[in-house]
Amino acid sequence: MRFGGCPLRCHYCDTPRSWSRRSHFDWHGSGGMEQRANPLNPGALSAALYEMAATHGVPAARTMVALTGGEPLLQHAFLHAWLPTWEGPVMLETAGIYADRLQALLPEIDALSLDWKMNADLDQGADLNAAAECIEVAESARRDRALDYWCKLVVSAATPARAVLDACSQIAALAPGCRVLLQPVTPLASAVAGGPTNESAAAPRGAALAAGPALQPPCAQTLLAYLAAAQDLDLDLRVVPQVHPLLGAR
Repeated sequence: MRFGGCPLRCHYCDTPRSWSRRSHFDWHGSGGMEQRANPLNPGALSAALYEMAATHGVPAARTMVALTGGEPLLQHAFLHAWLPTWEGPVMLETAGIYADRLQALLPEIDALSLDWKMNADLDQGADLNAAAECIEVAESARRDRALDYWCKLVVSAATPARAVLDACSQIAALAPGCRVLLQPVTPLASAVAGGPTNESAAAPRGAALAAGPALQPPCAQTLLAYLAAAQDLDLDLRVVPQVHPLLGAR
């Protein structure tokens, strides 16, 4: 479930159409994709999810719903109203901003995917970067209950090795033993910096991509070097591809 609206502009963004809220959303049923009207109230959303589960022949109560974006925490008031009404497991994916909103919602969340954004990757929104505070919130929740969470760090061939290792060192200091996923960037052209920021405006259909060379992922040797260099850190460090672009899921 992709939420519209995002205050960040990561230059590796592969879904720039999620930057703004739209009057319609894409519904991917077994018969293909159709457009449905936004916004939904909590009851209508639950009904849509039950319909989606039935369409694909899966039990809603045992199927994890992934809240992604954009940035779902922009719509925290809606999530406050909806999450307690949903019976199934929920995973929240957030960009590591709005630590206070994250803390308020975590009691209703079963799993958390937390991005660690490096400021060099942000064309807009570096002042909002609160990844360290979000990790502290997640660590506190993990100690209080069985919250499953991990950190995600997107890397490209242009990412300085020092920046990757510094990020890993900071995460290890904040959350010893944390699962950290190094994600090689999908080789798409960079999103247009300074794209649509008005949350009420309709985002363009398709990806608004800049002309020019695509960002490239690091080579296998570079990724192996990251793992070797970080082996003395107290981290569960893994290399995992960005699966949704491989599946064509937007």
